[in-house]
Amino acid sequence: MRIRRTIIAALALLAAAACSKDNVILYGDTEIGNVVDGRFHSDAGLVYTVTEQTCDGKLEDDTRVLIICDVLKRTGDKSYDIRLRSFILPLCKQPVAEGVLSEEDSREDPVSVASAWFGGGYLNINMGVYVLPESETKHVFNLVHYTKAGSDTLYLDLKHNANGEYFGAPDIKDSDLQSGGLWACFPMEGVVPDGVKSVPVKLSWMWHRLEDGNMVEDTERHSLKGVFER
Repeated sequence: MRIRRTIIAALALLAAAACSKDNVILYGDTEIGNVVDGRFHSDAGLVYTVTEQTCDGKLEDDTRVLIICDVLKRTGDKSYDIRLRSFILPLCKQPVAEGVLSEEDSREDPVSVASAWFGGGYLNINMGVYVLPESETKHVFNLVHYTKAGSDTLYLDLKHNANGEYFGAPDIKDSDLQSGGLWACFPMEGVVPDGVKSVPVKLSWMWHRLEDGNMVEDTERHSLKGVFER
C-alpha cells in the first residue's frame, strides 16, 4: 500500500509538471520592422500581435521599431502572438544628396558602425559614439548618397556632428566620456532609382585608429561593401 501511495504521489507530481510545461516557442526574439494597424510586421515577413507586455510604452501605428519579445503562439502561416519585453524607436531619417548639407552637418566626427544591413527597404545601422554622461549636447547624424562617374556603385557616407562632444575633443577629458549606442534606419526609396533591382553599395564613416590594440584619438575612414536588392 505504501508503494502504491508513493507511485500515485509521483504520478501527481508528473501531472503537475506537465500542466505547467513552458509552451513558449522562442525566448528573446529580436526583430526590426514597422507597426501597421496595431500589429508588428517584421522585415523578415512575420506578423506579431502583442498579447502580453512586460515593458512600458505602446507600439504606435506607422512607426519603425526594434523589438525584443517572446514568441508565444502561432496563429497563422507567418503570424504569432508575442510577449513584448522591450522596444526601441530608432532614428529614422531620409538620406540626402551630396552637397545639400550645411558645413556643420557635413562634419565627420567619430562614429562607429557595429553592424549595417538592408531590410524592409531601409539601410539599418547599429552605431556607437562617445558622450558625456547626462549631457544635453545634441548629436546629429546624416546619411549622404552620391555616385561617381564611370561607376555603378552607390556611395553612402555616414556623417556625425557631435557638436564638440567626442573622444579626443578639446577641453574634454577622454576619461569623462562613456560609450553609447543607437540605431538608425535610412529609407532607400528615392535613393535607388525606380526600376533598378540591384545595386552595389559602399558605406563609409570616420572612426578612431588602433595602435597596438588601443584606440587613439586620431581617426581614419572605415567602410563596408554590400548590395541593395529590391
